Amino acid sequence: MLALAGGGPIGTTVAFQDGAAAWLAAVYVTPSARGSGLLARLLEPCVRWARDRGAPELRLEVHEDNLRAIVAYARLGFVLTGERRPYPLGPDRDELTMALMLGEP
Repeated sequence: MLALAGGGPIGTTVAFQDGAAAWLAAVYVTPSARGSGLLARLLEPCVRWARDRGAPELRLEVHEDNLRAIVAYARLGFVLTGERRPYPLGPDRDELTMALMLGEP
């Protein structure tokens, strides 16, 4: 998904499937658009896409220091799974896995 405003991109999301799991990646909202509801609008088609493929949940990884993103995802129904892995660009920090249970459409 790509959100455009003022002649340029202001937000992105990518959804992909890995086995039975559906994942979000490349989630970004420009600072000026944060808190506007754009994240929820970008995620809606990703959630529909994952449901349509029968995925039980939509998962994502978020840097442990990105508290604003963790809170934003939690407001949208994502929960921390307890899974973590070293952050590839700085293995002294971790990425946390969050999941949104999809249930029936």
